[in-house]
Amino acid sequence: MDGWWRTSGCQHHPDTFWLGQALAVAALVFPFVWKPVILCTWLSYSAGRLAPIPHYLLLRKGLASMRANLRFSAFPLCLAAVVAGCAADSPVFPGTHDTPAFTVIGGGCLPQFVTTGILPPINADGSSSFQLGRTLPVKIRFTDCATGAGVNTLTPVIALALVGPGDAPVNAIESSSAADVGTTMRSAGDGQYIFNLSTKLSQFNAGQDLIPGMYQLTISSPGALDVTVRFSIRP
Repeated sequence: MDGWWRTSGCQHHPDTFWLGQALAVAALVFPFVWKPVILCTWLSYSAGRLAPIPHYLLLRKGLASMRANLRFSAFPLCLAAVVAGCAADSPVFPGTHDTPAFTVIGGGCLPQFVTTGILPPINADGSSSFQLGRTLPVKIRFTDCATGAGVNTLTPVIALALVGPGDAPVNAIESSSAADVGTTMRSAGDGQYIFNLSTKLSQFNAGQDLIPGMYQLTISSPGALDVTVRFSIRP
């Protein structure tokens, strides 16, 4: 062990350990764009300092020359491997942040429109409970995935169904507002859409009124992923 330590050059360069620690911390703190560069700098430097080199090569070329060659050779290979791995996983340099909700394609996006999800008073986690007969303001916001600007030209529609025992679709979804037409949500500006869902007027098939239970609400719009949320209706 002592012979390897001496051959590695660490005995004469005690700063190697601290440099490695500093670069490791920087790779965790700095923005994702710099992480591959910092990581590969650390790895290539360590390769140059810590990699055991056969004795006959040391006699032929010298320790300093071999260490330098290893460092300069390891860095581009490491960087190429990191970039290739990221490109294969996601178009927006994944592995360094959360997976994006859309895919970049030729300067555009798919889907073209993204949403914040359902907005209050309905909770996105399915914990909402409303009294039967109440009007529920169904709200959602759509933005352009490329610009982030609100989109006011969509025609999202809603669907509702009872889930669990006796599950059934709500065939007649009614609004308590004369401004709503059919099941299409209306624009409220800045990309937000609203529909005043009446749990008193809406009905199942054959004119049956809504009953207490768990319901699933789905919002669909061309160019965007469907948004689904559950809430309960109590007596």
